[in-house]
Amino acid sequence: MTKGNFNPAALVTMLSGDMQNASVAMTPGGIETQEELGNVQLREECWFPKNIMHSPKSHADLEKEWGVKFEDKGNDIFYDVLLPEGWSIKPSKGNPHYWSNVVDANGMIRASIFYKAAFYDRSSHAFIEDGAKKYEEQDDVEK
Repeated sequence: MTKGNFNPAALVTMLSGDMQNASVAMTPGGIETQEELGNVQLREECWFPKNIMHSPKSHADLEKEWGVKFEDKGNDIFYDVLLPEGWSIKPSKGNPHYWSNVVDANGMIRASIFYKAAFYDRSSHAFIEDGAKKYEEQDDVEK
């Protein structure tokens, strides 16, 4: 390790004994990579935030309206979600390292998901969309 690798996030994490995340913080671009990979994992594992913002709809409402099934497997900020046939979670066109979209079988966006996967500020929330906006595929992001 060189002196240039230390930063406040790395130091605090190292002092707490979390050497894995201290290594992430000391690696140039490590936190950004952690955030990007976290969002890839969200899409691959099919996670949906426990926190729904600016909507009167609950997860129970979404299960009835969309035909999804939420399962709590002990993740502090996500439910595992079983999507209907043809539905998927895809990278957002605007900022795929923080945002993803729940897309229905007709290609319409049903929810936007924010996920900050950085170890020091991990958080996620969903905005429920009206289903009127068509999803646009991206070529330049990992799906």
